[in-house]
Amino acid sequence: MTTSTTSENKSTINMKASKVSSLLAIFILSTITLYSQSYLIPVDAPNNKYPITFTDVSQQVLVLEFDRTVIASGTSAGWTITVGGVPVAMTGSPVNAGNFLRITLSSSISYTNRNSVLVSYNAATGTLSLTGPVEPNFTNVSAVNNYIAVAADFTNGLYGENPPIDICAQVINVEIEYNITLSQRYRNSIH
Repeated sequence: MTTSTTSENKSTINMKASKVSSLLAIFILSTITLYSQSYLIPVDAPNNKYPITFTDVSQQVLVLEFDRTVIASGTSAGWTITVGGVPVAMTGSPVNAGNFLRITLSSSISYTNRNSVLVSYNAATGTLSLTGPVEPNFTNVSAVNNYIAVAADFTNGLYGENPPIDICAQVINVEIEYNITLSQRYRNSIH
């Protein structure tokens, strides 16, 4: 009888220790998640997802996607944006919607500089606020134009847009030249 009581006590102690260990692990993991830093979404090239994009018609709006909801978009404080190595100012304050933040630049991104748009944010001097206690902090993240073209991005026609002329003679050979124009946002796209 003493052996069975000792076994039951050991079993009970092991179960309690197991429960305490499990609860402690859950507490530590949830605390780490609660106090972890917010960040931009990771690059997912196969699914055409990038953390910072510019696909608007004017090529002036940067769209940043975070892993958490943007509570307050803040001001231009803490932001550094360079296009082709030259600092570019933002127009007004950023605008938030869900996990997205939109920043309007003072000038368009040119074809030449389409691959050299870098964005940095310093949480110590910035006023951006996301859900969670620790704000994002990143340096020189590339902005990507990942726009996929639609029919409206192509315009074509005869050079000079000359109207057709009626000809009353036999046509032997017809030559037609086209001027195909791509929209700026598709010319700047990685696609």
